[in-house]
Amino acid sequence: MKTWTAPVAIALLFASCRHKAGHDTHSAPPKTDSAALFLALFTDTTAAGLHVYPLADTIGGHRYEGRQIDTSFYRFLRAGRTGFNMTGIDTMFHYFALNRMPWSKTWTALLLRIPSQYSESAIALGLWNKMTRRFDAVEVLADSFGDEGWYFVTDAWLEDLNGDGVPDIVRRTREHDEDLEDSTSVSESDSLAVHLFQKGRFSPARIAVDTARYRLHHYLPD
Repeated sequence: MKTWTAPVAIALLFASCRHKAGHDTHSAPPKTDSAALFLALFTDTTAAGLHVYPLADTIGGHRYEGRQIDTSFYRFLRAGRTGFNMTGIDTMFHYFALNRMPWSKTWTALLLRIPSQYSESAIALGLWNKMTRRFDAVEVLADSFGDEGWYFVTDAWLEDLNGDGVPDIVRRTREHDEDLEDSTSVSESDSLAVHLFQKGRFSPARIAVDTARYRLHHYLPD
């Protein structure tokens, strides 16, 4: 029978504990950061001067087609002070990740293609809070659809209009309405709206802008 001196026994016990601790550390599975995986779906771009237009406009390629978001990430779309309105969404409609852009110290801006009246034609901007990992604001920027003789097109531009270093929104909408029984009965409308980013949200503002600078990417009568 072997006998061990006290120093040797203590050394062996210490080595055994270190081995077990190291073994336990390596056996623990890595923790998945779901929010980071969600953000990784978006392609980096810059907001300044960005022209956003609907997917229905395919001239020049599918600029805003995006990557379909798995339903496992939908909890991020629903959460937050605003979140995306996902009521009525069924298996026919999906959400698509487009771009992510630096916005401010608090937020990252995310562009998504989302369901609209008949398809996923709308493009929305969501302000993702870096700390809470939730959306604090959501704005639909662009869309286009219609039926019978009526349709509309809305494009948007992201620009810093008031010089505060944060982008604002300029939206232009044109509508066309034609009587299918009388081709001479046609009406057109054209409107421009400005929304400034203030205190974490976009608010309507009366700022004079040159409509000629904001030409829709594609509008059929043109």
